[in-house]
Amino acid sequence: MSLFSNLKKLLPGKPKRKHGGDPQEGEVASSPLPGTSTTKSHEQIIPSIAQSTSSVQYPVATVFEELSPPPVSPASKTSGSQSIASDTVPSTSLSLDQLGPQVLFHVTAKDDSGVDVVFVHGLRGSSLGTWSKGVVCWPRDLLKIDIQNASYDARIITWGYDSSAANVFSYASKESIFGHAETLLEDLSRLRVGKTRPVIFLGHSLGGLVIKQALIKSAEYNSHGRHPTLGEIYASTKGVIFLGTPHRGSDKESLGEVVSKIAKSSFCQPNEQLLQTLKPHSHILENQRDQFTTISKDLLLVCVREELPTAVGMIVSESSANIDGFHVRRDTINANHMDMVKFDNREDVGYQIIRGHILRLIGEAAESKRKQTPYTSIKPIFSVPFEKDRQFVGREDVLSQVKEQLQIRHRVSLHGLGGIGKSQIAIEYAYRFRNNNPKAHVFWVYAASADRFDQSYKDVARKLKLPRVDDPDVDVCELVSDWFNNGDDGHWLIILDNADNSDLFFPSTDFDTSFTQINMTKKPLVDYLPRRLDSQHSLIVTTRSRTLGEDLTNGEPCIEILPFAPKQARILLQSRAAKMADGQNESDMERLLEILGYIPLAITQAAAFMRRNRMHLQKYVKALEKDEENLKDHLSTELRDYRRELGIPNSVFRTWRLSFDKIREQEPRAAAILSLMAMLDRQQIPEELLQGRDERDVDFSTAIGSLEDLSLITKEVQQDKFTMHRLVQLSVHVWLEQQKEILSQAEKALALLADRFPKGKHENRETCESFLPHAQAVLQHQFVSQSSVIHRTTLLHNIGWFDWRQGRYDLAYKRSIEAYEINRERLGSEDGQTLESLTFVASVL
Repeated sequence: MSLFSNLKKLLPGKPKRKHGGDPQEGEVASSPLPGTSTTKSHEQIIPSIAQSTSSVQYPVATVFEELSPPPVSPASKTSGSQSIASDTVPSTSLSLDQLGPQVLFHVTAKDDSGVDVVFVHGLRGSSLGTWSKGVVCWPRDLLKIDIQNASYDARIITWGYDSSAANVFSYASKESIFGHAETLLEDLSRLRVGKTRPVIFLGHSLGGLVIKQALIKSAEYNSHGRHPTLGEIYASTKGVIFLGTPHRGSDKESLGEVVSKIAKSSFCQPNEQLLQTLKPHSHILENQRDQFTTISKDLLLVCVREELPTAVGMIVSESSANIDGFHVRRDTINANHMDMVKFDNREDVGYQIIRGHILRLIGEAAESKRKQTPYTSIKPIFSVPFEKDRQFVGREDVLSQVKEQLQIRHRVSLHGLGGIGKSQIAIEYAYRFRNNNPKAHVFWVYAASADRFDQSYKDVARKLKLPRVDDPDVDVCELVSDWFNNGDDGHWLIILDNADNSDLFFPSTDFDTSFTQINMTKKPLVDYLPRRLDSQHSLIVTTRSRTLGEDLTNGEPCIEILPFAPKQARILLQSRAAKMADGQNESDMERLLEILGYIPLAITQAAAFMRRNRMHLQKYVKALEKDEENLKDHLSTELRDYRRELGIPNSVFRTWRLSFDKIREQEPRAAAILSLMAMLDRQQIPEELLQGRDERDVDFSTAIGSLEDLSLITKEVQQDKFTMHRLVQLSVHVWLEQQKEILSQAEKALALLADRFPKGKHENRETCESFLPHAQAVLQHQFVSQSSVIHRTTLLHNIGWFDWRQGRYDLAYKRSIEAYEINRERLGSEDGQTLESLTFVASVL
């Protein structure tokens, strides 16, 4: 039987991953004491066979000492112990090498403290044997004490992988450095889940190439905002120490060619892809070197090379071992390629060189982390877009329930009809919360539509100063979600307002994703909501849907918001109507509140109408009752047909109808603005979209002031934007339908958007973002006139252009193809406008 047949029988196979999952925080590699094993170790077998086959010579065997843990001295075989120099730490024998990460030690083992130092072995190496001499594994047995003596906090991790490019005893792995790099990222991300420690890598030989490729891939993930846990590795990396890494392949005879010779002499099949990587001037290494130079500008790099040759010559030359880049230090160790990472005592000059670089990088990484501004140092954010209501009435029982549920369950939903006061309660609670928790954040998130939600999260991201908020390739909602789930330990409250559409949060498989209903976010909105809620992190939801409210709070019952009790309604009316309600008959007041359904918004608007028009309460009641049946017949029917909303009191619309007629009679410009706003998205309507180009500022301000005075619209705090209550907008629609003006008003809004929505160039990004929700709302109407069809095509083209520039390619295609089909049907396939539309379709594909 041949020598190689005997070796294949005697030697163990390649190392295996441990069963039972990934290594956990604080897991330390360990093994029985030397000499206690009843089975001969790998290193014990090789000398015995070599002694019986002394006539066979292997001049290149020393080049690949990393094949197995180093030989154990004869003394250790007989006595079960190893004599170690006085400056070393007696250690247990090497634990079995394994694939994947092993945590050798963590100095303090705090949850997220210190620095992760990751060792990656080289060609034919192993996770422990590469870094060992005798029974001393120096990262574990020497470096640990030196880190402790330096008062640093660090976690030492070794990572093993199948690097048998030319395994004498088995066929080689088919993995390339790209596959190893992906595995390294996945393993570290699992080990570091929820952690933000800085990372320092050490790579020997091929291990350095794997580290470079892993960081290139991680930087790509970090840049695109995809796989945040994998991108976090690059973001956290502070430095890399390369030990004999062939960045350019070797001169004359490359390391890959040496390995290939051994593989061919053994009749084994080498991994050709990996060997090609190691050849001089390999295009893979050239590309990798260029990419790494680009991403390593802020990294601290160390290149250490061997000074001594092996039996077959110098493995990695000086030119190959050095790397281009910023912050690069260079050093040498007086040893050959394999021995340059093997030490058994602190007096070894090679160990002192590497230890010095490691401690320096740990210190700089720790200092960098200390200097970083934590999120908790950001000035408390309060993004509630409405001022505190100084005349807030009642609801103390509801506010107490909200506080109690947040203390116990950390989440609560307010459920009720539109206009019942849900948002007003949330606003009041937010101000009280801020008074009691002045250092906490309060985030107000609009959830009526996906684009409103997206815009709110972008505002949060900007206030938190999260990176790359304006990068169209980044999912900003996911950035904010990651901060909510994995951010600091600061105190915050989120108010998710107007979460009424369950399809935005939990879309059904047969959900109609037609052109005008496409979700602007990349995932259902529920995936962006915080999962980590506790005493420091709370969520309030306002919604018209009881089911959705319960779904968003893990099945917790909603707090139902009912109309005011008569006493509370009377206080609200008297406080808002002021003198118009003084001295009035008690029965008239009760009758008015009954007509208004005790709904806070209706009461507030009725009071505003009386106050502005100097109309006393008794006269106002008579005006409402004058044609009650007519209002009931028209408003109730139209409401149900338009939105299919059931149970909304008609009395709300009686009040609003009276206000609308009064505005049209006395202030036509205010009525025109109100009608236009009813066609748009009801939130954050820009002033620049409402004001005519030639309109005097005083005229516009007067008209807007009239609408604000009647509480039909609200100006958002510190913004030139306006909001219209949902029921107000709905009632304006009903009113316009009764006047047979709904289509003409929609056409006016379409013409305005087609004229005002700019081209999707970068300099127009903010305007396009601001106008987009309103263009979406207008496009939902059906248009038949020739002019409207032309305006629709123009608007679709401009929105599609903006979507294209923002990286929303699917949306851009849908809009552009609709514009093309309209032009083809209207003008024919050969018309210039049709061909221009077709060209744009092709450009977004």
